[in-house]
Amino acid sequence: MRQRSLNFHQKEADGENQLVGAGMCTSAAGQYYKSYRVESASSEYECLSTLDASASATSKVLGVEFHKPSQSCDILVSGGDKIEPYMFSRPIALKLNARKEAADEKGGASGAIVSGDETEGWNCWKRVPGYFF
Repeated sequence: MRQRSLNFHQKEADGENQLVGAGMCTSAAGQYYKSYRVESASSEYECLSTLDASASATSKVLGVEFHKPSQSCDILVSGGDKIEPYMFSRPIALKLNARKEAADEKGGASGAIVSGDETEGWNCWKRVPGYFF
């Protein structure tokens, strides 16, 4: 009798962070995402911890941007999405970031984060969703 075996790839951890590059995050079309300032994060580590926490909170969070000079963290969502502090398992202070809303009259990009625009002082991180093969 012939025996069959199945090989599975190990599931990536939900909320795994991947550095996309320097600058503010952009879509394939070069648009910026709707963002929320995380007022309770003042370091890149805290910013990435917020991205980790978003994995169990909501699938709407696509990534984060961290601005080194001002130590500020922005959570990124698609243009039509909205997130609220109660969606997270730990206390978080959010404020809708108006600067990018004005930059894109449609309210922001949608779809996957593909690159950073190389704006000095910023780092772009995206969340890689888990998967099975």
